[in-house]
Amino acid sequence: MARMRLRLPVLKLVGTALFVLGSIVLALSIIGLVPGDQPIEAGAAMFTYLVIDILMLFIATFMVSAGMFFYIYGGSWRGAGEPRRRRS
Repeated sequence: MARMRLRLPVLKLVGTALFVLGSIVLALSIIGLVPGDQPIEAGAAMFTYLVIDILMLFIATFMVSAGMFFYIYGGSWRGAGEPRRRRS
């Protein structure tokens, strides 16, 4: 019996995971920027939270765009179950 390997487009799966995780981080960083969500302490802690939220926005934007890139250019789902054929 011939054993058939399942060939999944790994870059497309990585792109999907990056896009979903980046979207979640983006949502959390936007929620963190909403006024009234910060703790009661004022001063340097508020600035620290602002800087952390801005860095999370940057990282989430990078993750979403990299995920879209890998999903678009990551290969095809069409040939995932078919064995590779040699050219003669």
